[in-house]
Amino acid sequence: MADVQQTRPTSHGFTLESTSLSGGTDLTQTLHDKLADECDSIVNRFRQRQIDKCQAIFLLTKAAIRDTAGDDSDEDYEEVSNKVYPYQGILEHVEQELNESGPSHSLSEGRLEAPDRVEDSGEQSGRNAGRTIDTQSDSGRDGVDAKKQKIEPNLKNLKHPINIAKVRTLSPQLQETLDTLATWAPNVKEVKQQFVNHAACPEFPHTEWDNIIMGRPVNLDAVFSSLSSLKTDEKRTEKIGDDVEIIYAGSEPATTIVTGQDWSSAWIRLARAYRFAFPHRQDELDSYEVYINNKFCQQETPFHFCIINFDKAVQKRIGSRRDLELSDFREFMDLYESNFLPSGKHFSDSSVTGNSSSSATGKAVADRKKEYCRRWNASTCKSTATACRFRHVCSSKGCGS
Repeated sequence: MADVQQTRPTSHGFTLESTSLSGGTDLTQTLHDKLADECDSIVNRFRQRQIDKCQAIFLLTKAAIRDTAGDDSDEDYEEVSNKVYPYQGILEHVEQELNESGPSHSLSEGRLEAPDRVEDSGEQSGRNAGRTIDTQSDSGRDGVDAKKQKIEPNLKNLKHPINIAKVRTLSPQLQETLDTLATWAPNVKEVKQQFVNHAACPEFPHTEWDNIIMGRPVNLDAVFSSLSSLKTDEKRTEKIGDDVEIIYAGSEPATTIVTGQDWSSAWIRLARAYRFAFPHRQDELDSYEVYINNKFCQQETPFHFCIINFDKAVQKRIGSRRDLELSDFREFMDLYESNFLPSGKHFSDSSVTGNSSSSATGKAVADRKKEYCRRWNASTCKSTATACRFRHVCSSKGCGS
C-alpha cells in the first residue's frame, strides 16, 4: 500500500512524518546537513541581493540534483522537486520582506521556516524537511559572482559654489518645465508613445515630438512643410549587431518659411503641441507670438527673412540653456542686432541663405542694403537704419562709421 505523508511544523522547523499503511517502519527523515547548508547559503545570497530569484531557484535545483543519487526516473524528479519546494517558499518570503524594506535596507537577523506544502494528490516525499533554514549563513560558498552594481555618475561638481552662483532665479513655470523634462529624459520613447496615442494629441509632425520631449529646438520649417505635405513622416531604424542602431530620419522639409504669414501658420501648430506637453506655458507662448508678429508688422516683407532667422536663433538659444523662457526678450538683444542691423554678423548671411533662395526680390533688396545710403550721408534720410533699404554708414573712403 502507498505511504501517506504529512508536513508538520515543530519548534525546530519542519519535519515530514511518513506513516506506512502496510505497517512498515518509521520513515521520518531530515535533509542532509550538507545539502541544507548549501541551500542556506543560496537563500542568504538572495537575501543580500547578490543573486536574483531565478538564479537562486536554479542553484537550489542544481544542489538537490547533486544530492539525489538515482537513475533519472520519475521518482527522482519528484524527490528533487520536493527538496527544492520548501526553499521556494522561503525565497518568496524573503522577496516580500525585501520589497517592504526598500532597495538598500537589509533584512533583520532571524531564521525563516518553510511553509507547509499542500498537493492535490495528498502525497509528500520524505527527505525535504526536518530543520529550520538559517538565512543568515555564509554567503560565499557556492562561488556565484555577485550581480554587477550600477555605477552612479559623480555629479557633485554641479553643486560647486561656482556653479551655484551662476544659477539665475527661475520662475515657477520654468522650474516646472525643468522638472518635467527631467522625468521624461530616461523614457523619451515611452513618453512619445503616450503623447501620440492620447486622444487630445494635436496634429504635429511625428519626428518633431522628440525635440519637444527632450527640450531641444523644433524645426519650424518641418512643421510648416507638414501643413501642405501629403506624405507621412519617413523614419526607419536598422540594427547592426546587438549594440549598434542606425536611425534614418526623413528628408529635408519640402518647403521653408519665407514670410510672416508662413511663420504664423507654423507657429500656431507648434504652440498647440507645446501647450499639450506643457499647459503651464500658455502665457509664455502667447507673449512670444505677439513679440514676433509685431516685428513682422514693423518690417517690410523683403526683410521678413531677418525675423525668421532671428526666431531660429532664439529657439536655438532656448534649447541650449535651461534658465531662459521665450518671454525673456532682453536676453535676445544680441541676436536681434546680429540678424537685423546691416553691420550684424548674420545679416548678410541671412540675405543669402534666407528668403533670397525663393525670392529674387529678397536678393535684390539685400544687395541694395550693402550700398551706402546717400540721403543718410546728406542728412536727409527719414528712415531708420533698420527700415532703410540702404546702409546708414559714412560713404567717405576709409571711414565706414
